[in-house]
Amino acid sequence: MKVLVVSHEWEALTPGGAQRSAGALANGLSAMQGLEVTLASTVRESPSELIGDATLHARPYREVLVQSETDFEFFSWIDPAYIEHWTDVLRDTAPDVVHLHHYYHVGVELPLLIRRLLPNTAIVMTLHEYLAICLQSGQMLDSQGHLCGRSSPEACAACVSWPIGQTYARADYIRAGLSAVDFFVTPSEFARDRYLGWGLDPDRVRVIPNVLDLAPRLTRSADSRPSDGLRLAFIGQHTPYKGVDVLMEAIQILQTRAPAAVASLSVFGGGSERFSEDFHQRISDFQSQAPDFVTFRGSYTQEGLAEILDESDAIVVPSIWWENSPVVIEEALARRVPVICSDIGGMAEKVRDGVDGWHFQAGNPAALAEVIVGLFRRESLDLPGMRRPLDMADVVGQHMMVYHEALTKASIRSGLL
Repeated sequence: MKVLVVSHEWEALTPGGAQRSAGALANGLSAMQGLEVTLASTVRESPSELIGDATLHARPYREVLVQSETDFEFFSWIDPAYIEHWTDVLRDTAPDVVHLHHYYHVGVELPLLIRRLLPNTAIVMTLHEYLAICLQSGQMLDSQGHLCGRSSPEACAACVSWPIGQTYARADYIRAGLSAVDFFVTPSEFARDRYLGWGLDPDRVRVIPNVLDLAPRLTRSADSRPSDGLRLAFIGQHTPYKGVDVLMEAIQILQTRAPAAVASLSVFGGGSERFSEDFHQRISDFQSQAPDFVTFRGSYTQEGLAEILDESDAIVVPSIWWENSPVVIEEALARRVPVICSDIGGMAEKVRDGVDGWHFQAGNPAALAEVIVGLFRRESLDLPGMRRPLDMADVVGQHMMVYHEALTKASIRSGLL
């Protein structure tokens, strides 16, 4: 079987959870007998200007780069030449299965192109978040920053000041492209429910965790909490939606309410400069005024992540939007590190309150501070019932089952069965 895995961005250039998952899937599939795997990643510039062939062939699967970029509203190719780029890749690889990780930059037209060029090929797509559903950058927050429980063309038009006809046209256009997909995969039940509410057929959507090459730690000391305060970590992008400012405000509250509760807070990641000047200034002010136990450590490597987690008593995931299935949660649980997270969406699904970690009211710094104080007063942070993420082979096996379903569906569609 030939499998073409498509990533919406090249992980070496733009790291992210979806990109990591696509690469891990290609890697896991390559370990199986009888599979020929290619990973195609989109890039905005000509591939020849970015990298030489030697680096691309340093993995157990074949890797190619495809120049492809879409707009942010309709996810449509911004240059008609991209059709030829994808046509060359499809004809060169002649895949039995194409697994698309996203539609952004990949192009919502690509499933239709695959169906036209390779009518017997099965098409699977992983839905990593909610861009198709929500015109507010896929965050499902309204213009006032309130959580949106269910989108509609009317509500979306009012939210972003579009004509209603345009929001209907957008939804119809995206659904038309996705109609060529045989099966969708979401890493959480929450995301599945959101896409079903948007109109996808429930028989076409499967819930499977993201494929991740996790470094497990089998045991964790029951008395791991040091007596001089909690060692916490934030690992993620500094965006208005990831809640790093919520965490910083909670730290300010703790400075007056329980100054001994936190021994250290390591803040990883960055990127606040890509957003509004007001948000960037707030993060900069937090950084300059932070107490000595708070360290802004910038970017990190996947190779160093295990050590970061092992040095933490808990990680904090304070996102103010629903999320889908944050990769960092699975990474933490694999190292037996509990998670303090917002009580909504994919976070609340993946972290059971009091079992895998602890919830606090989303967007509420005082509630987060209260949870941290409560944990500081505990004798132990041990959670014996903590979920163990599935290993890569098991998750790859679940994907293979969907591939076989999709191949059967493609054969029936083509009259071969």
